[in-house]
Amino acid sequence: MKRSSFGGKAARLARSFAMVLLAAVALLSAAAGEAQASRWGKSYFPDVELVTHEGKTVRFYDDLIKDKVFVVSFLYTTCRDFCPLAAARLSELQEKLGDAMGRDVFFYSISIDPETDTPERLKEYAKTFAAGPGWLFLTDELILYKGAEANFAQRMKIVVQVSDFLKRRNVPLVVVPVPDKSRVEAQHLCGLDRSASLGDRFTRMNAALSRVGVRTVDILSPLAALDGERYYRTDTHWNERGAKRSAESVAAAVQQATLAPAQQAEFRVKSEPAHERVGDLIRLAGLDQVPLPLRPKGDTEAATAIEQGAKGDVGILDDVAAPETVLLGTSYSRQANFAGFLGMALGAPIENMALDGGGLANAAMAYFDKPGFSDTPLRLVVWEIPERFLEEPVAASDAAWAESLAGRTHRK
Repeated sequence: MKRSSFGGKAARLARSFAMVLLAAVALLSAAAGEAQASRWGKSYFPDVELVTHEGKTVRFYDDLIKDKVFVVSFLYTTCRDFCPLAAARLSELQEKLGDAMGRDVFFYSISIDPETDTPERLKEYAKTFAAGPGWLFLTDELILYKGAEANFAQRMKIVVQVSDFLKRRNVPLVVVPVPDKSRVEAQHLCGLDRSASLGDRFTRMNAALSRVGVRTVDILSPLAALDGERYYRTDTHWNERGAKRSAESVAAAVQQATLAPAQQAEFRVKSEPAHERVGDLIRLAGLDQVPLPLRPKGDTEAATAIEQGAKGDVGILDDVAAPETVLLGTSYSRQANFAGFLGMALGAPIENMALDGGGLANAAMAYFDKPGFSDTPLRLVVWEIPERFLEEPVAASDAAWAESLAGRTHRK
């Protein structure tokens, strides 16, 4: 919620509430009508005009707080210390209120920086803490990009250009589209708006690549069939259950297509003690250094430790060949032991070349451009691509790099 201009009225509103916010919170245990009639009336609270995060103009007293039990907080979206903590605490209180929230009790957050905090910006900010109990979601998954169709087509073109480059080297490519967390765990959105226009984005990618002969693996169906949680509650990524099911599905598809590498490896597996895993969405909110219970609780996880080694008949002094299977992609391939589970399911060593924050093509760019790439004994490339990247604008440098692959010889 914001003022159309930040002046005396907004400042007066903030000053008026600076001393009475605790009293407003105390109203949670009192009858709203009686309390306001006796003291907290229109003569006490300024009835200034405000603009909601939906762009609607309302009057503070008449439209928002009259005859209601309410809590008011002040924030600005560029705040990186106290504001995220306050928003998280209000989110926890909202969870505890349950059905009473929005019926018996009302929360209002007012920006003190309305020039920056437009209704659109506040709407996105609110989404971070609008999910169901204990769940956070990345709003990047929900953005509707201008020129989405053209962006999608250009990204598909880059994937095809990489596929053609590998075909000239006789190296098969398997693309693994990773569905959004907000798609797989949609039952936990609790009112968070995922546009219907995003509904077919995932299937469109599979269909577009299949039409041009690029092999893809459907991991959405196996994930949907898996009971329980498949993504971390407080993190962007899949948890170990989701990563393992996805890796097994990829391995099965590779084996069915007779693309499984002949190379073999052994794996040693053990479970680590259960601990709290503070997710990246808590860190993005600036709350990772805040102690419990003043921030959302992270996921409890007994992580799997997977150690990849040479097959038993390889001697200590024998040369161990470089892995023939390479995994490209993003942080999804670096989280929750996805690469380890994929190697175990294939029974083969995996070279994980995925990059955190790698976008669509950064991992491929780094791998194909590295010295000695042309001499690698490459037999299979698995490329993991998050759904949320599909409609983002394409950097000119990415498009130019993909175009340059057409002129590459086997030796760079």
